[in-house]
Order: sequence, then C-alpha cells, then structure tokens
Amino acid sequence: MYNVVFVTIVECSTKGVITWTSFRDKEHFDKWYDKKTQGWYEVVDQGVSRERALELCSTQEAKNAYAVSAMKRLSKLFLQQLR
Repeated sequence: MYNVVFVTIVECSTKGVITWTSFRDKEHFDKWYDKKTQGWYEVVDQGVSRERALELCSTQEAKNAYAVSAMKRLSKLFLQQLR
C-alpha cells in the first residue's frame, strides 16, 4: 500500500483537516492526484508507513483543525434549526 497524508485546502468546513488514505501504489496515487484534487488537498507526506500517517494525523495542529471543523458543522446545524 502507498499511504498519503493530506491537508484539506479548499474552502469548506473541513479546511485545514489532516487525513490520510492508502492507494494500491504510487502510480494509482499519481493518477488520482490530478489538477482537480490538487485544488482540494495538499500533500503533507507520501509513501509513509501507517504509523507515520497516524502520527501526522495526531499532531496538535491536526487535532485543532478537526475541532474547528466539528464546531463549524455543529454551528451550521444549529443555525438551520433556528430557521
């Protein structure tokens, strides 16, 4: 497996969130990571072990970005219920 760690860069509720996914190999990743997906995600690291991917997704920065993302989603749901 070819593990890649990303940060979401597109303007959305998950902007700044760090996540990872596995591809069959680098060739499949390169096909997937085209101009469109490059506008959504920035590669943090690639070709890393599962342990390294989890480590990168567990940094304080990653946890903070996830918390902000969750608060944005909850705020949106709350505002929808008020209408």
